[in-house]
Amino acid sequence: MAALRLPVDHAAAAEAIGAALARHRPEIVLMTGLADDRECRLERIGRDLSGRAFSGAWRWAEAERAIRAAGGAVRASEDAGGYVCDTSYAAALAVRDEGARPSGDGPVAVAFLHVPPLSERWPVERIADAIEAALVPYDRDGAA
Repeated sequence: MAALRLPVDHAAAAEAIGAALARHRPEIVLMTGLADDRECRLERIGRDLSGRAFSGAWRWAEAERAIRAAGGAVRASEDAGGYVCDTSYAAALAVRDEGARPSGDGPVAVAFLHVPPLSERWPVERIADAIEAALVPYDRDGAA
């Protein structure tokens, strides 16, 4: 398992993602970001700066159920916001598209989870529980 904090810059974030995915060669990638919202958002689409759309690959329904079971509110979204979260997600999805296993080294499953800002309703523990729950579909058997 590896964690990476990305710079808030389109090009630098995309470069960091490419380098991290090449170095760690994960099977699954869950990206997170902050959104001013009252619930978590599982992003289905990432867009690069040219507007090219990439579809995420995750066990969406299982992740949504697990987040709800952990006490989190969640919804599916097809708009990651048009900022660095969106382009970073697109960069990871592009790597996945170029080298998805078993023929290459790219990840098989990639998703982006926007979480709400810290608040009384969303303390850090609840946010951590939601992130952990989003990974539940892959706890048992990996990405295959």
